Amino acid sequence: MAISYKIFPDFNLLVTRYSGQVTNAEFLETYAAIAGEQCRRSGMAELALLNDVLSIDLTLKTMRSVSQSTARQLPAEPMRTAVVSSKPMHQIMSRLYRSMAEMGGVETVRQFEDLTEALAWLDCSDFPPGRLEEVPRS
Repeated sequence: MAISYKIFPDFNLLVTRYSGQVTNAEFLETYAAIAGEQCRRSGMAELALLNDVLSIDLTLKTMRSVSQSTARQLPAEPMRTAVVSSKPMHQIMSRLYRSMAEMGGVETVRQFEDLTEALAWLDCSDFPPGRLEEVPRS
């Protein structure tokens, strides 16, 4: 599995970890599973860790579908997504997703190379970085 996740309700934080090859099917399947989580709520921040990705094979249609689905499911409060990666290709993909997500008005996406800065931007500075090990590696 190229995408794993864990929700940390006490920090109002969803952490997604991407690795290997990320495909359309897996992207859609993962975010459908996340949407079904009972502890998922409006305004929850997302920390997306992309440094372990080898390739991203996503279409604009798939990214738009996930963005629109998020807007329908969590319409009350805008959400923030911090994408952490130092690789140029991942930064380009996050910019594309950011453009689509922000058109819907419910999600603000920002790219970071530094985990500490990403957590601060998400208002999760008190989240212990060591807890990221609880998110399975694929």
